[in-house]
Amino acid sequence: MKLPVCDICRSLYVVCEVCSKKLQQRSLSRLDFAVARALTSLEEEEPAASKAEFSRAFPLGPKLLLVSDNPSTLEPLLPQLGRLLRRQLSVAFPKADAPSLAKALSPLKFTKTQSFLPDGTTRTKLLFRKAQLKQLRIDRQTLKAIGKALSLEVSAV
Repeated sequence: MKLPVCDICRSLYVVCEVCSKKLQQRSLSRLDFAVARALTSLEEEEPAASKAEFSRAFPLGPKLLLVSDNPSTLEPLLPQLGRLLRRQLSVAFPKADAPSLAKALSPLKFTKTQSFLPDGTTRTKLLFRKAQLKQLRIDRQTLKAIGKALSLEVSAV
């Protein structure tokens, strides 16, 4: 399993010094611990859980967004994991195309813009409506963290 939480913290239900620093720096959240522990409990009954990878978890209103470099390892586990966490789940991966991002980030709706830079690279930016973010109780800090995890620039308009 490739998880953001160390083996000690996910199996013993304690927070070690290293993970405690990550919590203070906000590179980890309590939600990440909950998902890691749920995956650990699934590992005993589901062999595919031992290959699962995820890097961050974010609340999106009634849903939970899991960010993974390899979403195919999590997709077969989503129904069982959703039951354990009592939330509807979706998976996104960095540098995803617009349709898969729209599916993962729903019910959020966004506009995607691309800028072509002089050095030949492109910069992708997602624009979200402030009213919708308020309605789903998503603050700007969470939105920026989602953008960072997905390697995208995000803003609210």
